[in-house]
Amino acid sequence: MCRPRTDSTFYPVIYGAKPEDDWTSEEVWKACNPSLGITCTIEDLRIFCENAKSEVTEENIFKQLNLNMWVNNAVRWMKSIDWQNCAFPVNPERLKNRVCYGGLDLSSTDDITAFVLVFPPENMDDEDDKFQVLPYFWIPEEQHKARVKRKNSVYAEFVKLGLMQTTSGNAVNYSYIEKTIIELNSKYKIKEVAFDRWGANI
Repeated sequence: MCRPRTDSTFYPVIYGAKPEDDWTSEEVWKACNPSLGITCTIEDLRIFCENAKSEVTEENIFKQLNLNMWVNNAVRWMKSIDWQNCAFPVNPERLKNRVCYGGLDLSSTDDITAFVLVFPPENMDDEDDKFQVLPYFWIPEEQHKARVKRKNSVYAEFVKLGLMQTTSGNAVNYSYIEKTIIELNSKYKIKEVAFDRWGANI
């Protein structure tokens, strides 16, 4: 059995940026890289940083490898601020009889079943006429209750707000999903539905 060894001559130091630090600041780079100019140059970091600013998939890689920052995921395709800027209210009633396209992702027990309708602009030349999205999400009622009891589910608030629905039983009720899609098709002009092959034979 290995025993811990105490060595007073060994002094470990970890340099890294804080979450609130500006990851594009050269002062932050210098604080996080005491060997800057020896193991890498400031010109190298400038190039890496410019790539990270223009290619969002490189941002977290830059933060992790050059600034020793903890990141939630290694790859992203859109900046969170750009995603937030896409938000605007959608009125389902004003979309009646509009052409749309659906996307279906089925699940069984633990995961979410999703059906999303995308309405393209009626006038592509009008910048104010945007793509509009109506999403629908379902989870099994029994699984939802179990998660709420364990107090490790954020779905309770989603269900309460009407952003997510539950289907009876401990597995997703596909008949209910099918009925909902048929009802939506009578309200909107669904041209096509793309789907994940998993579970598509039911």
